[in-house]
Amino acid sequence: MSAETHDKARMFLGAFKLAIEAERQAQAMYSGLKEMSDSELLRQLFDRFYQDEVRHEHELVSRYNELRQESGMED
Repeated sequence: MSAETHDKARMFLGAFKLAIEAERQAQAMYSGLKEMSDSELLRQLFDRFYQDEVRHEHELVSRYNELRQESGMED
């Protein structure tokens, strides 16, 4: 792997890590909002948003692992 390709892979992996952390933060936010809400409609909405963020996280983790394996890079 060339130095440029290695640097790009490292940058992309870093971006994935940031995105995964953002998804986890969004999950925490929606979970907290759901718990705070007195409205069943809002609780359902926040739960749906929470579940979306969980799916996003799983997709990002899967893609991160694929890129890591493809590039031969370790954490």
